[in-house]
Amino acid sequence: WGPIVLVDAILTPTREPSLLSSQLQQGPGHPPYFALVPTPYNVLVSVDGVAGADRVPEAPPLRISWESECPWYPTSPRKPLDSPDLVLICDQPVTLSTQVDLTQWYSQLSPGTHTVELEYVNLAKDPDVLPSGACSVPGGCIEPILMGVVPAGTQTLTVRNVGGAISDLDSLLNFIQGLSISRGLKNSLGAKVQAARSSAGRGDVNAACGQNGAFLNEVTAQTGTGLTTGQAEQLTAAANEIKASLACP
Repeated sequence: WGPIVLVDAILTPTREPSLLSSQLQQGPGHPPYFALVPTPYNVLVSVDGVAGADRVPEAPPLRISWESECPWYPTSPRKPLDSPDLVLICDQPVTLSTQVDLTQWYSQLSPGTHTVELEYVNLAKDPDVLPSGACSVPGGCIEPILMGVVPAGTQTLTVRNVGGAISDLDSLLNFIQGLSISRGLKNSLGAKVQAARSSAGRGDVNAACGQNGAFLNEVTAQTGTGLTTGQAEQLTAAANEIKASLACP
C-alpha cells in the first residue's frame, strides 16, 4: 500500500434533540443550530468491524465563535467572528464531508479487501454554557451545537503492497535462475515473473495478478516432471506471497 489511503466521511446533520447540546422546543421552521465541521480529527475509524487503530492524530484547538445569522448563511460571506470550525444549519439540510487518511490511524494495514466504517464524533460545546444549560456571558453563547456520535459512511477498499510484491518478484526471479532445472523451463518461468514484475512496476495490478497466476499454473503442471516437489513448493509459496501482497482475487 502507498503512503496515503484516503476514505471519505460524509454526513447530513439532522435535528435530533438528543444530539443537541441544549434542549430546544421543536417548532415550525426548525430553529437553527450549529455543527462542528467534520475533520480527520473528529471522525473515528474502524476497519473490518474492529476499532484497532494503533495511533490517534492530535487535533488542533477549536475556535467556537459566530456572528452571522441564518439570512446571511450560506450565500453571503462569513463575518469576521465566524469560526471555520463551525457551520450554522438553518432551514435546509447541509451535507458535510472530510477525507481521512487511514495511515494516520493505522501504521500497518494488511493487504486485502477491508470494510471501513466512519463515525462523526463531537463532544465539544461552548465553555460558557453552564451545566444547567444557562449561558454565563451577557453576549450570549454558541448553542445549540450538534453533539454525539453520528454514522459517517461505510466504504470498501483494497489495500495492496505493490512495493513489497516487486521486491518479492525480484527475489523470485533470482531464485529461479539458481535452480537446477532445464534451460527452457527456467526461461519460461522467468519470463512470467519478469512480466509480472514489469506490470506491477507500471501500476497494472490486474495484469501482474494474471501473470503471477500463469506462473503458478505452470509450476503446478511441471511438478513431478520438470520440477521436484520441493522446488515446486518453494516456488508456489513465493508466488502465493506475491499474490497476497497484490490482493489478487
